[in-house]
Amino acid sequence: MIRLVVILTLVFAFACSNDEIYTRENLYNMGTKVDPNLKIVLPKDLASGVKCSNYGEGCIRGFEVQHRELSMIFVEYEKPEQAQKFAETVNAYVTRNWLIDDVYGEPVLEDFVKKALKARLVLIKKP
Repeated sequence: MIRLVVILTLVFAFACSNDEIYTRENLYNMGTKVDPNLKIVLPKDLASGVKCSNYGEGCIRGFEVQHRELSMIFVEYEKPEQAQKFAETVNAYVTRNWLIDDVYGEPVLEDFVKKALKARLVLIKKP
C-alpha cells in the first residue's frame, strides 16, 4: 500500500511539472496548426544563430522561426520563471518556458504568437 502511494505521488509530481513546459515540438505543432508554412530557419554556419549568452540564466537553446517572411526568435528556458524574468528586460512575448523575441511592435507576428502559441506580452519592468 505504501508503495502505491509513493508511486502515485511521483507520477502526479512529474505530470504537474510537465504541464508547465512546452517542448520545441509542442510549439512547432501549435504554430503549424495556424500557419502550415511556418519554418525553422537554420543558421548559415556554426558561428551564427541564436546564442544563449544573449538571453540570460536558464537559456537552453534558441532558434529563428519564420512566419509570412517575418522572423522571430524562440528561446527555450529551463523554467517558466526564467523566461518571464528575461522578458521583463526586453519587451518580449512568453508562453510557459519560452521567450519569443523580435515580435513586439510587429502586428503580424504579435497576432500569430497570441493566437497560435497563447503567448502574452511582458513589458520591461520599471524600477
